[in-house]
Amino acid sequence: MGRFYSEFTRGTGEDGKTGLVLTPSHITNFFCDLVELQPDDVVYDSCCGTGGFLISAMKYMLNKTGNQVNQWKEIKQNRLIGVEIRADMFTQSSSNMMMRGEGKFNIFNGSCFDDDILKQVKSYKPNKGFLNPPYDVGSAGQLEFV
Repeated sequence: MGRFYSEFTRGTGEDGKTGLVLTPSHITNFFCDLVELQPDDVVYDSCCGTGGFLISAMKYMLNKTGNQVNQWKEIKQNRLIGVEIRADMFTQSSSNMMMRGEGKFNIFNGSCFDDDILKQVKSYKPNKGFLNPPYDVGSAGQLEFV
């Protein structure tokens, strides 16, 4: 179901006018390799869009655990955190995670700069961050996300 959902939403709303550019899976997978992601890491994406980075991180970490079902549950429930300000993209990222059996939603709808959301995100103690900032905010705006 998860693979079907990804294919179904692949081109959804991608254009230069809205600032939405979905990160291809070969890039999100590369990020997992680049940061040497481990099953005990907590991944945070402050502009999660459809959840591509979180999905790649989840698959990567699950693969590293082998058949340890308890670790799978921990990864799905407590090690993937995202924030998305756009309601349409928040809906897609939530659906994307549901299709892959993510048990507890750690995706927040709102600004990653909001104090209440930041407090919730910090409670998970993320130690790895993936980011593809929005393009419609200009260069200076993108640096705020970094």
